Amino acid sequence: MTTRNIGDDFSEGSTPRLIRIPSSGLRRAFARWLSTECRAGARLIVLEGLTGSGKTTLTKRPFLVDGKNIEIDQFFPEDTFIPLGTTYLNAINQQSLHAQLRTALASAAPVVVAEGPMVWPLIELLADMPPRDHIRRVYLKRMMHLQPDIWVAEDFLNNPKRWPPIGFHRSIWRYHAEHRPWLDADLVLERIEAPNEPLPGLFEPY
Repeated sequence: MTTRNIGDDFSEGSTPRLIRIPSSGLRRAFARWLSTECRAGARLIVLEGLTGSGKTTLTKRPFLVDGKNIEIDQFFPEDTFIPLGTTYLNAINQQSLHAQLRTALASAAPVVVAEGPMVWPLIELLADMPPRDHIRRVYLKRMMHLQPDIWVAEDFLNNPKRWPPIGFHRSIWRYHAEHRPWLDADLVLERIEAPNEPLPGLFEPY
C-alpha cells in the first residue's frame, strides 16, 4: 500500500490506497482524493470506522458543491427504547435510510457520502444501487499521536473480552473484527489523533 503524508502530491489519476495524516489535514486530503475519484465516475462513497475515529467530524459538511452526506446514526427510531440485545443493524430504520439514499442518488448531487460504523451491510444488497465501479469504500482509523503506526482500536478489536457487553455496541465491534472492512476498502484513512485527544467511553475495558 502507498502511504502519503500531508504535503504529498495527489496528481490526477493517482489513487493512494492509504493516507496517513494528522487530524488537521484530514479533510483537505480526503477532499482531494474524492475529487479525483468523482472525475473517475465515483457516485457513492461508503465511509466506515469505529466510534471515535472521526467520521462525523470529517463529514459535518458536504465536500463538493451540492454534494450530500448521510449519517447512518440519524436513522435510529426517535423516542423509542432500544432493547439491550438489539444489534446495530436491527436498530436502524432501514426503510427510511434506503429511501433517503435513493433520493440522494437520484438528485443532481455530484457525490453522496454515507457514513457510520456499519454502512456496507445496510446497502450492499439494494438492487438499485450504483454499479460497484461507481462506489468507493473508505475506512477511517484513528492512530496514536506519539506512535502513528499504531491503530488505537487494534488491541480492543482483537480481544472480544474488551468489547462492550451490550448487543447494540458489541455488534459494531463484531462486524469490524470479523469482516475487517478496511481490507475491502478502496482507501484507508489513518488519522493521527490530536495531542491529548480523549478516548471514547467505549474504549474503556469491560
